[in-house]
Amino acid sequence: MGDVDAGGARIAGHLEDSLGVEVVPHLMDPATVRRFGRTGRTADVTGLSRRSGAAGAIARTIIETGLLLEQEAVDPRPLCEVP
Repeated sequence: MGDVDAGGARIAGHLEDSLGVEVVPHLMDPATVRRFGRTGRTADVTGLSRRSGAAGAIARTIIETGLLLEQEAVDPRPLCEVP
């Protein structure tokens, strides 16, 4: 999980470019952003919104919701339950 802002989108893009794999953001989806996000200012993410993968998804979430999300606003949850 990371911040849903321009920096978070850039980091996701950098990871995807560097690792050559698609990054799957955790708790950075539109529903979570709508629930916990706040209005705020961030750098323009229009260019990032054209990307595929996580960077584009994060940027499009910012544009669609008009909200930003700091990771500290959401309690972490595991991807799967550990027995």
